[in-house]
Amino acid sequence: MDKRYQIFVSSTYDDLIDERKEVTRAILMCDCFPAGMELFPASSRSQWDIIKRVIDDSDYYLLIIAGRYGSIGTDENGQKVSYTEMEFDYAVSINKPIIALLHRHPEELLTFKQESQKRRLEKFRQKAQNGRLVQFWKNKDQLSSAVLHCLPRMIKENPAFGWAKTSAVNSTNNNGEALDVSAKAEYFDLSGLLSAIDKIHSVEAKVKYIRDMEIDRKEIVLNDRSFLDYYVSNFLNTSLYSEEIIAEAISIFCINPVKNDSVEYALNKANIIELFRTICRKVIDNKQGNPLAVRIIQVLRNKRITGDYYLEVLELLKENISDSWLKKTVEEYFEWVGSAFDTPHSKKVADYLISELDNPISFRSKGEICGLLTATLNNDSDLLFWKDFFSKSDIDVKKHIIDGIISNWHSFDPVLYEYDAQEMFLYIFDEVYAWENEYTAMLLVHCLFYRTGYRGIFTDAEVIEKIGEQSPKITNSVFYEMMQDISIKSEEVDFFSLNDTSKELFKEIIKLKKHPRERKLLELFE
Repeated sequence: MDKRYQIFVSSTYDDLIDERKEVTRAILMCDCFPAGMELFPASSRSQWDIIKRVIDDSDYYLLIIAGRYGSIGTDENGQKVSYTEMEFDYAVSINKPIIALLHRHPEELLTFKQESQKRRLEKFRQKAQNGRLVQFWKNKDQLSSAVLHCLPRMIKENPAFGWAKTSAVNSTNNNGEALDVSAKAEYFDLSGLLSAIDKIHSVEAKVKYIRDMEIDRKEIVLNDRSFLDYYVSNFLNTSLYSEEIIAEAISIFCINPVKNDSVEYALNKANIIELFRTICRKVIDNKQGNPLAVRIIQVLRNKRITGDYYLEVLELLKENISDSWLKKTVEEYFEWVGSAFDTPHSKKVADYLISELDNPISFRSKGEICGLLTATLNNDSDLLFWKDFFSKSDIDVKKHIIDGIISNWHSFDPVLYEYDAQEMFLYIFDEVYAWENEYTAMLLVHCLFYRTGYRGIFTDAEVIEKIGEQSPKITNSVFYEMMQDISIKSEEVDFFSLNDTSKELFKEIIKLKKHPRERKLLELFE
């Protein structure tokens, strides 16, 4: 049965706005849908009652802790605690599967992102780490990668009930008891729903009415072909409505419960591809943004739709569009969709980006170009391309390639487990070791240690020996990050486990390095 899972995202808000956006994207990429208090409308019910209901309805609970403890409320025992900790305690009390994502160095955050109640924050951090899946992060890219790494693992190890299309569910519950027929009828009453929608005057209000429906009802309705026929005729009719109204109407297909084939059905029925081509020509001619173009690309991106649309978005990628919203949306499309170099569409994108690296008047930086390139080419068939391309590139481009691989880790991760990828990274290790680059440590640790014991490519001893040989060349900042990553990740699945022998070897490496924070590093391997 095809299921989707609801993930409750719990964190402080003002200091983590951008980070929560990245987490939302990562959750959607896992074919799940996020739930958090910023996603829900105001209500006459008490805030805490709403929070508990949403946590109850969610399949998994995802906690993000950075540098702030958060606004204080009163829990059910009369104690003054932050709302974030109250949410966490409630999730624990109902045995909700929990993922905890903790900032690695909260003391290094900007002042406005730090909390005066440091003692309470530290106690909360310790409580959150006790007996559950924990990952550490330092920036929003690492946070996104942590979600993409942990969430599928959590779903596999702790299967939840999830949300399934009602037509795929039989008429009994988990205990074999018959479901209430009247309750099912409420969600299948299409004529009643259409009647209710028709009574609403404005198109904007009608779309909002559909968007605000309960999630399980929305999943049924927005995947029903009869309703989609109605929606296309009444809301995506270009002869009746302006581009602004159609943009609002089409945005509903970004909602995760809408299946990809349902979205493609609606787009084809409304002939959106022709409308999109017309809009793209207008954007290129005027070098200005267009809200409808943004909404269409967002739908294509979220649902991984390529085909003819792919080439149209490529033409927009080539243009120096003044509108930052449209420009970012176009770039995100390629970052999310990805493909292989040996597919015709992706080869066109790659050829264009490679040519831009040699273009002295390109409106994109080399870092931006390499980021897009690594996002686009992330299949195992691309490994030979990357090895050849890396060897021919100058030092700046090489650094940007490494940054791009780390930034697009969720796409590259399956590829990096291939033996050919291991050979490729061994080929560049000696050069990369000496770079002053905050992502270098992550790259080295991941590529070295996630292989040990996985397919017998390296043994732990061989890896440690290599680090010992290269440690004089590693900068202090990279060395520090490496040692921290090794210590923290040693408890993860597929990562080597520290034993007494390996701990002593690492201590010797640290002592030989004569690092200014030697004592702190040695403590990691006690």
